[in-house]
Amino acid sequence: MAESLDEKIRHRAYTLWEADGCPEGREMDYWLKAEHEIKSELVRTAAPKKAGKKTAARKPVTRKSATRKVAPKKTTSGKTART
Repeated sequence: MAESLDEKIRHRAYTLWEADGCPEGREMDYWLKAEHEIKSELVRTAAPKKAGKKTAARKPVTRKSATRKVAPKKTTSGKTART
């Protein structure tokens, strides 16, 4: 039977508390530390592993191509054409 998240945290907090010599009045410290460890472990194991997939390489954006502006076209009458 699978343990619930609270049971896992409780067990880990108790283990940490015992390892520190059973100090009194620090229940919340051990609970929070155990909660952080258990949840970090869950995230680590649930995160998809990066497969060696190769994606198409994108052309890098250069400073020149990123800032280049195109001047509006002018008509034969000297006025700017509207597009």
